[in-house]
Amino acid sequence: MDRALTVILGLVAGGVVVLLIAAFVLTTSSTDDGSFEVTFTPVDTEFPSVEHDPDAALALIDAWTLRRTGTYVATGTWTRTVDGRTDPLVGEIYVAQDPPRRYALRLGAELVDINDPERFQTLLVDELALVGGYVTGDTRLYAVGHAAPGCFRVELIVAALASPWGRWAEYCFDDATGALVSARVRRQSAVDVERIDQLRGDVTDADFPSS
Repeated sequence: MDRALTVILGLVAGGVVVLLIAAFVLTTSSTDDGSFEVTFTPVDTEFPSVEHDPDAALALIDAWTLRRTGTYVATGTWTRTVDGRTDPLVGEIYVAQDPPRRYALRLGAELVDINDPERFQTLLVDELALVGGYVTGDTRLYAVGHAAPGCFRVELIVAALASPWGRWAEYCFDDATGALVSARVRRQSAVDVERIDQLRGDVTDADFPSS
């Protein structure tokens, strides 16, 4: 996630517009006479609603803090399944972290490469401030609840065309290292799934490709 947390929110005045966008995928296709045909394909919206629990929100902030300050190496897969398609986009995930050092790779693209205490601390403070704003206070964006042990569910409670954690998400963290071991995020017209297959707490210089 990292700086992806700074995704700009596009708020809209009416909830009806958002519900239509969430419930259907709009597709246009050209016809023989050069005009366009518009169709609406139903989207899977079968995600349980979340009743906000302030204690769960604080626990999620703690878990996110440990995720960013823990020491571990994690490898896994990231999958995006677009509504109405059966050929998901699949790629590898790699994270090596030993604060203040952190390296993250997804789909072959470098997400972050940090090896500076001051920069690490600045990014940490900024990110946790954003997470706190998402789940606490009168202007929070998400309702938060507990799921399975070590897991949290969040649900968007404002009208937004774009949102940092999608319309609904579930995050699960490893107790020992703090690493995010699984995530499922319902976005506007797709579902993203992240799963860690291998996780260890012993980190060496060799785990950082930039060494």
